[in-house]
Amino acid sequence: MRNDESSTSILKDEIANHRDIPFMSIDIEEAKEYINKTPHYILRLYGYLVNGQKAVVTITGIKVFFDIHVPNNTSIPKFWSKIKGILATGKDSSGNTMNMNLIRMECIKAYPIHGYHAEKKPYLRITAPNKDLRFTALDIISRYNSETDQENRIETASDDTGTYYQKYGLDGKADMPMSKLWKYYSEAKDRASNSSKKHMHEIINYCVIDALRCQELMVKSNVINDYREVASIAHISLFDSHYYAIGTKKASGKFPGAYVFPPEKGLENKRPVTGLDFRSLYPSIIMTYNLSPEKMVSTLSEVVKLKRENKVLHSIEFKYGGKPVRAWTIRHGNKSDQEGLFTKILKNLLNIRNELKAQLKVFGKKKEYMGKVKSKMDSAGGSFLVVDAIKDVLSSVKNTERHAEMTKILSPFIVPEERSDGADLSYDDFMKEYSSICFEYNSLNSKQKVIKLYMNSFYDVTGQSDSPFYTLALAGGVTSAGRENIKLVAEFVKKKGFGIKYGNTDSLYLTCPDSCYEKCDLAYNGGKGTISKLKYWTEMVTITMGVMEKLRNEVNSFLRLKTRLGYLEMAYEEVLFPVVFTGKKKYFSTKHEDAVNFSLEDPFIRGIDTVKQGKSQLFKTIGDQIMNEVRDINNEHSLHKIVEDVLRDAIINTEQWNFEQFIETDAWKPDVNNISVQRFIGRMRGKYDSKIPIPGERFSYVVTHSDTTFDLHGRKLKPTKGEKMEFADVAKELGKELDLYHYFEKTIIGLCARFIMYDKKYEPEPSSRIMRIEDPDEKYKQIDDYAQNKAKSWLEGFVKENIIVNGVTSKMMESRGIAYKRAYRTAVKKAQEMLYQKIGKISKDKNLSVDDEMKEKICSDFAQYPSELAKCIEEYNLFFHKLVYHMRYKEHVSIPEEIRPVSSM
Repeated sequence: MRNDESSTSILKDEIANHRDIPFMSIDIEEAKEYINKTPHYILRLYGYLVNGQKAVVTITGIKVFFDIHVPNNTSIPKFWSKIKGILATGKDSSGNTMNMNLIRMECIKAYPIHGYHAEKKPYLRITAPNKDLRFTALDIISRYNSETDQENRIETASDDTGTYYQKYGLDGKADMPMSKLWKYYSEAKDRASNSSKKHMHEIINYCVIDALRCQELMVKSNVINDYREVASIAHISLFDSHYYAIGTKKASGKFPGAYVFPPEKGLENKRPVTGLDFRSLYPSIIMTYNLSPEKMVSTLSEVVKLKRENKVLHSIEFKYGGKPVRAWTIRHGNKSDQEGLFTKILKNLLNIRNELKAQLKVFGKKKEYMGKVKSKMDSAGGSFLVVDAIKDVLSSVKNTERHAEMTKILSPFIVPEERSDGADLSYDDFMKEYSSICFEYNSLNSKQKVIKLYMNSFYDVTGQSDSPFYTLALAGGVTSAGRENIKLVAEFVKKKGFGIKYGNTDSLYLTCPDSCYEKCDLAYNGGKGTISKLKYWTEMVTITMGVMEKLRNEVNSFLRLKTRLGYLEMAYEEVLFPVVFTGKKKYFSTKHEDAVNFSLEDPFIRGIDTVKQGKSQLFKTIGDQIMNEVRDINNEHSLHKIVEDVLRDAIINTEQWNFEQFIETDAWKPDVNNISVQRFIGRMRGKYDSKIPIPGERFSYVVTHSDTTFDLHGRKLKPTKGEKMEFADVAKELGKELDLYHYFEKTIIGLCARFIMYDKKYEPEPSSRIMRIEDPDEKYKQIDDYAQNKAKSWLEGFVKENIIVNGVTSKMMESRGIAYKRAYRTAVKKAQEMLYQKIGKISKDKNLSVDDEMKEKICSDFAQYPSELAKCIEEYNLFFHKLVYHMRYKEHVSIPEEIRPVSSM
């Protein structure tokens, strides 16, 4: 036996112990394997093991299936029966029938094209043991479709791509059932004729269009390019680049977190705010401090030895799992021969990315400016010539530098000559160039994004416990260095008079010193000066842009001085003004990038969700209203006042809302303890069986008012959400009244509480336990939670105070409860008098009864006549109810101003 360096013995040991072994496939084969005389689909992979031995891996149990879309508003059981009947009785193009004993059917929910449809759709999944049976089933469905009208055709999952093509402005695929395809092939094979030639042309067209649409979708969406770039740079398969994230298994402990400067919550509309961000912080730290596995030092003896050799070391200290970790790295001093592996790779990637971003900037400008011209022509419905569209776009640009830049890019398309038919000579050239620019831009963007992703993954894998690059000290060294550098920059800018509004991980949000705005402050003079508020705000943003550009350069010089290298750099991209901070990584603003822009369109939002799955449109609308009013340049109110006004108007002026804005969605999952949904589904059984969703399916609903508000005793009923939910279409058809209190208290209040919790009245008292917590992160978290709960409590009271249902306020509802309890007691007293009088002689001429509680009370007094008494009470139960409501009627007549008139009962 040849010497294989013991790989065979190692391999045998691995197999014996059921461990994973490396296997490289070089060929693949589809095959059948008979189980109980039935052929089943299998895959065989052929390849070699590490010792050179040939091997075959057989994969069994593979599902061979296709999906059929369940049409909207169709009963799934009925549709199931229909499909089963078609498959059981139908024949394929060769006359074959289905053995239904070998077919399995199940209901599933799935996205037709993942990432585009907002909700999953119901499908019937048809599973066969092998590909032949699957083909037969599909052919039977195709034959059925070819013999029925368009409206009743069955849609398989592969057919459901029309909406996706429409989204990208593409035509659909050519339509050709499989049965027709094979029929044409058979005819052409048997004999050549003019008709068979024509049919083969149809098949060619079908195949070409089918392939072309895939290519067009790839170009339009650019998804494949993104994955391809990841696969290329990381040397992984295209499949892995889509299905596997970088760094999935983290170490069990906690590394040093980012240093956080708690946000100054609330509205900032006095001075503009600008974010200074580290460029690729963690990769830059790795390159700066030479954080690479082979450059790590873990013992003091090594440190002493290296210092004698005049090596410069970077010290790493942090706690992990409560225990101190100490290590060092050998700095490279900007000498290439001293750079670690990680540093060398990251430097190379950084250079490539910088080159790509430089090219991307050029193409980005062209794409933006040409896109404005295209939009102008599109909006005019083709009535604009390219020349006129360009001139119109240029005329709207006031900034001189920007105008010159746009003119340079667009001037090649200004062609004075025109065709005799009036068409613009340069239109075709313009559109060709625009398409080419978009393609180049998307291609470059894919490349630079994947390099950024790959560079950031270096830190991830060092903290990933199952990675061969896992190095505890290295991972902690990256985050701890990040903390130190953000603190260094913070101290530097504060000494220069800048204020810190918020800071986290790799960013600082700053305000400039007041001295920067002295001239424009004087000119505006609180609205009494020589310039308007718009001019004043514009001046402040313009000044901020210049000041922050200078500060950025000073900060980067400071970092180069501190680190003796130029990898750690900060950048700023936009000015935020006005801006509202509501918590860590939660803020919204008007964003100013290249030019000042106070438009209320497209607010800059981070971490604040005004769109949530399942929430009503009302939720988004109110959130948008608050953010727009806060950002309005003419706003003179506090954020708290705006929230109050918007919320009050939303509650009082209900005519501004339509039914659809209150619709919410949820999913029914029988194995999930969603009490509201489970209770609702239970109520609907036997009542609306056809509307009950299949497990996992989302459904639309609204929350309605209960038919009864008080019980007979006058106690206010508290029905649960599940008892008030109704299918949206059912509630609309029946004209059900919506429970406004639910929508405002249970959904809107959470959003609004985040907006108003900046107010100091919601924070804990200085003497409270929370304020004595030493850990700053834990202290901030508990203060934040406390303030949000306090703000929610205040808003609940605010909603109760303002909400009016059928003219009845919450205060009136409380008074009504008191009055109804009084009415019940009066009715009981009256009933007792009448009952004592009647029961005294146990007369058959009975005219009164009471409820169960009254019956028990009186039965105890008249125990000697139990059967007669019970019979008497039961016969007159209805009369007691009428008596209670009569007493309520008298209360409404007596105090209409407190509980509303009789008409509101």
